[in-house]
Amino acid sequence: MAEIAISLPFSLDAYGRITSTASQQKIFSDRVLSVIGTNLKERVMLVEFGTKVTSYLYGSIEKAISAIPGEIEQAFAKFLPTLTYSNTDVIYDEQTGTLLLDIIYELPNGEKNSTTLEIVAIASKNPPVQETL
Repeated sequence: MAEIAISLPFSLDAYGRITSTASQQKIFSDRVLSVIGTNLKERVMLVEFGTKVTSYLYGSIEKAISAIPGEIEQAFAKFLPTLTYSNTDVIYDEQTGTLLLDIIYELPNGEKNSTTLEIVAIASKNPPVQETL
């Protein structure tokens, strides 16, 4: 039987039911985003869940680019052991002040998958959004 999970972001369908998915790519992508997007000590009963990815956003961009892939690899080993981590491509966009993380891994069935996450680099020279009046 195929696994079914709540589809994130949380939403309701036209009948008022919680949306779900049976797509393995979507289920595992949501799990990856959940782990990477959670800061350590953020969950009350599970303070060791998550990563220190956001803590690197306050230092130099170079340090963030070099440290984030290792942090993600550790998170996969600890919280996503059914997935096989390949690598994380980190691209800094100087125009928008964001880091683009392309996390590449293999699903339990051997299929390749990737999850992309864009985060604001607090230490960048440009603010993430520039409003023109």
